[in-house]
Amino acid sequence: MADLELISVIDNVGNIQGELTSGDTTDDTNLRLSGTVTAGLAVTIYDGNVELGEATVTGTDWTYHAALASGGSYYLNIKATDSTGNEIAVTPDFSVMTDTEAPFIMMADVTDDVGSVSGSLTSGDRTDDTSLLLSGFSEPGATVTIYDGGVYVGEVITDDDAYWAYSATLTNGEGYDFTATATDAAGNESGATASFAVTADTSAPEVSIDVVTDDVGSVTGTLTSGDRTDDTNLLLSGTVEAGSTVKVYNGDELLGDAIVESNGDWTYRASLTNGNDYQLNVKATDVAGNESDATSDFNVTVDTDIAPPSIVLDSAGEDGIYNAAELGA
Repeated sequence: MADLELISVIDNVGNIQGELTSGDTTDDTNLRLSGTVTAGLAVTIYDGNVELGEATVTGTDWTYHAALASGGSYYLNIKATDSTGNEIAVTPDFSVMTDTEAPFIMMADVTDDVGSVSGSLTSGDRTDDTSLLLSGFSEPGATVTIYDGGVYVGEVITDDDAYWAYSATLTNGEGYDFTATATDAAGNESGATASFAVTADTSAPEVSIDVVTDDVGSVTGTLTSGDRTDDTNLLLSGTVEAGSTVKVYNGDELLGDAIVESNGDWTYRASLTNGNDYQLNVKATDVAGNESDATSDFNVTVDTDIAPPSIVLDSAGEDGIYNAAELGA
């Protein structure tokens, strides 16, 4: 009985090269087939029942380069014939699909799920999430590779629904420029997605109450913690990290949000009630979602009652009545 064997089908093109297995997809449209045959027999290559060409036979070894079209499915089989054209042996089908089209790739979302500020980020944002979820879509089964400024970070396989997700580990204070590429099963690689810039920030912002101003009545100006005031609409002001929000409290009771300028200066008008004591403090939350501790309490008592003037006489006259001379007039 004649010997005929297809030993290897080799892909020599693209990112994924090497020996193929029946059922694979390849980006090589000129596959190298090789095997062995009984000496003296001719070897012919077929796609199903369609003849592709004659192999080169040297002794008992044969080779053939199969020119295939992109996007096609092939069922390669090998037949050996004797000198009179009789078919002596045939191999089982070796199925292969050719694919030279690059897969699509999309980075659809970058998600912060940590802290008080969470949700989808925009490129250029700051985040307190040091394990950001990058996600998107590509060809099912494609390998999605994540880069930071062109440096390899990691990879993930796209699922059957074309969805991929990757958890990127960040370091506080560092900036990142994430991109993604996709490589399909045939070895075709996509271009990179647009860069997504993000800065990791897990440091709480610094905030302070710098000035508390009384601008009502005969005594006005800057107050000191512990003072009394007749101003029921005190002006509080201070500084904070630019872009932060500032909340004003009386003890643990929220009074309201301060107005924060682009340079980080903030102001707040505190509406107060006569006769009450207040322990004013503020907390700040930066754009990344980090929250500061409360500032030290600024204590103030509101007193709008006007005391009547008092006259104190050391002693009365001998007759109990003061005349002008006795009063010093």
